[in-house]
Amino acid sequence: MRTEPFDAEFSYAWISDPQGGKALSLLEPELPFELVTHKLVDPMMADDIVHLRLQLRMFAEQPGVWRVMLMYRPDQAGQLVWTSELSTTAGWHDATLDRDAFGLARGKRLTTWGKAQKLIIRFTPEAALDRGEKACYPALSNVRFA
Repeated sequence: MRTEPFDAEFSYAWISDPQGGKALSLLEPELPFELVTHKLVDPMMADDIVHLRLQLRMFAEQPGVWRVMLMYRPDQAGQLVWTSELSTTAGWHDATLDRDAFGLARGKRLTTWGKAQKLIIRFTPEAALDRGEKACYPALSNVRFA
């Protein structure tokens, strides 16, 4: 899927990805970097248990934690959230996540990608985790299922 800014009033920049294309960077240091996407899986592929994997390409100027959250029934009663966390060093990183990479949502396993109705990707710099805040402008390039 193509990564695009949701709100034109946010300050953002396009950063060149060394593998080609552009990565989106949110330039709002007081706000957490967060990308939200809906309808991310083609219904024809939703039941692919074995082969379908979520692939991410991300960049940060400093170490930190990327949190990838999949939601079923977002913002409704009965909402379920599965989470996967990736700790990274500074620089570009590729990640491929199977369904099993996501933690349980209220004790329920992610049985099909079709339940991924909303995707949230959030980055927290290590400095913020240690309570020492520094401006960090991470960037997200490709987000796709393959």
